[in-house]
Amino acid sequence: TEELAAYRTELASLNSRLASSDLGATERAELETTRNDLIELLELMESEESTEGLELKKPDDDGLEDDDDEGKTLEEDLADLIGMRCRAPYTGASMPLGLDKHAAIVLGVEGMDGERGVMLSVLYSHPLVAAMRPCPHYLADACRYADKCKYSHGTSVPASEIEDYDEPDFESLAEGSPVLVSVAPLWEVGRVTAKDGEQLAVKILRTGAEVSSSISSVLPIEGEIVVEEDYVGIPAGPSAGGDFEELKKEQHGRVSKDELGDWQGGGMGLKLMQMMGYKKGEGLGKRSDGIVHAIQARICPKGASLDAIMDKKGKRMRVVDGKSLQRLKEAKPKNEAEQGIFSFLNRKLAPGAALTQEEEEKKEAKRLKEASVAGLGAQSFDTERRMKELKSKEQKLVEGIKRNARDKSTAARMELQLAAVKKEMSSLEGKKGRIAKEMDNRVAKKKDIF
Repeated sequence: TEELAAYRTELASLNSRLASSDLGATERAELETTRNDLIELLELMESEESTEGLELKKPDDDGLEDDDDEGKTLEEDLADLIGMRCRAPYTGASMPLGLDKHAAIVLGVEGMDGERGVMLSVLYSHPLVAAMRPCPHYLADACRYADKCKYSHGTSVPASEIEDYDEPDFESLAEGSPVLVSVAPLWEVGRVTAKDGEQLAVKILRTGAEVSSSISSVLPIEGEIVVEEDYVGIPAGPSAGGDFEELKKEQHGRVSKDELGDWQGGGMGLKLMQMMGYKKGEGLGKRSDGIVHAIQARICPKGASLDAIMDKKGKRMRVVDGKSLQRLKEAKPKNEAEQGIFSFLNRKLAPGAALTQEEEEKKEAKRLKEASVAGLGAQSFDTERRMKELKSKEQKLVEGIKRNARDKSTAARMELQLAAVKKEMSSLEGKKGRIAKEMDNRVAKKKDIF
């Protein structure tokens, strides 16, 4: 009935709001209570409707009509699941530490499969192995490998084995808490060894390495972790988290520590180290406890005494000799001119590249209408993942601006990056809304047809 359809639409809207990470604890609790009440109401109304249908149905009505009604109801119910967050199993590889359920997003409905029942296609948002990692080319509809791709194009999971997604409790994080930590491009199982506000030091159980991470790049694990024999535990003692304390104290200079490891080059030396097991962002040494940030070189004035240098460092004075200052003044208009020339060439040689926002939205709307349901689900997943990355980057840039407040050039560069991040986040929010609207329109059209 129309009333049931309206309730189902409202339930889908609540689920999409709960999937957002911007809600407060009080608002989230109220929405979850409303959703549970709405689910109970829907179950009660559906049971009453099915009972009335059995009483009014004639014996000759058995057969294809019943199958059609069940198929329509099943299709409508499952269409609301696409794009929802859930917890799903993964059996493609042996999972570390006995993890049986993983955070995922429903990509599409595959249909019935005999005894296994309804099969859903899911993408895992915190992949532990390469086969779980969503294929970036598939999300952009550009993968050429199809079933031979080593990354995931969607894993088939029985709907009966999927559980509701529970929002992580970041407030309960403390030293010793088990977590999943992002070590690009995958996630690793570890334990928190130190905590300082929004920054964490995490010991990876598989390698024993300690990494620094923001709280937005970890996922708390519920329950106890059973460490297997081939995993390295965390040694007890006061030395745990020592490198993290050293990293916290180093806050001066132009070195940005918001992207640990990004200062490393991509030369042959780094490639050879990675072939021998080194992971970008970790420290060197037997226990991977080396420093993970670049050391900035400081040039002292010729002939200056140590007392004068230390006094200059303490006051954070910026003394530039006349020759260097003159070079800076000469270089500035040159850079501005080069930037103007390149901008002019880009405008002249690529006139079609600069599209207005209205034209971009029209093209995107056309692509969304032509995309399949699975394609819409993939785009929704890709958009949410990019939003999470941008929120983490925004937080790091804000912290970097505060940390480099005395270095105006670095702070100005970070402010430009922050403005670009906010602009992209605003664009993604609009795209996310358009994808959700297109999915709702398709569900509404199916209901109108039937």
